Amino acid sequence: MTEKNKKTFFESFISISIDVSKAITEEFPSRYRPFARVPIFFLLALFSLIAAPIVLFLKLLRKSTINPFFKLRTELETKWYGGAQDEALSELRKVREILIKNEGKLSFKGVQIPPYGKFKFDEFTKILWLLYHWEFHSGNFHEATEVCDYFIEKGELNNSKRKSIRTYWEEWVLNKAKAIHKTDGGTAAQEYLLKFVNTQYEECRINKYLYELREGSKKIV
Repeated sequence: MTEKNKKTFFESFISISIDVSKAITEEFPSRYRPFARVPIFFLLALFSLIAAPIVLFLKLLRKSTINPFFKLRTELETKWYGGAQDEALSELRKVREILIKNEGKLSFKGVQIPPYGKFKFDEFTKILWLLYHWEFHSGNFHEATEVCDYFIEKGELNNSKRKSIRTYWEEWVLNKAKAIHKTDGGTAAQEYLLKFVNTQYEECRINKYLYELREGSKKIV
């Protein structure tokens, strides 16, 4: 491609603006089109000049803002995999307690926790997920069940019309059942899951896990 055929950004912008102004005035009476296109073209140019720096600023701001959960997880995983598992677990529990006490702010303002940043509900759910797995991995199964209870006790999630929300709720029920299985055995886990059996959808994960537990009990016998 020669230099003559190459279009600069400015030339491309002018070309696009002209095309858009023509498209907008296509349905105008023919005698008005030339007069209408000029102000529309300048309005498009003005809007672009105003919007471009705003968009650029927002992109730069987004890049410069570190997700608080990412910062928390990075710092605590360094401790966790460095051998200071108790310290990492203690800090994660502390953050969880602060967020639960300020639960009402999570969906709107968020909760500021130095040095990590401002946490909102999405980050809170990730913290609970990480905490459950660390408690489970550490053999703290009773603590793991307590983490699960936060969502399980929110019955409106199970009654939600959105399948993704119900599936998420079922995931926490399964997590608690797995922890109960570790502490009290398969029979106790089965008794717990029976309260949540889905009679309308046999292939749901709760029903499947309950079936696996029953089959496992038969093999042991």
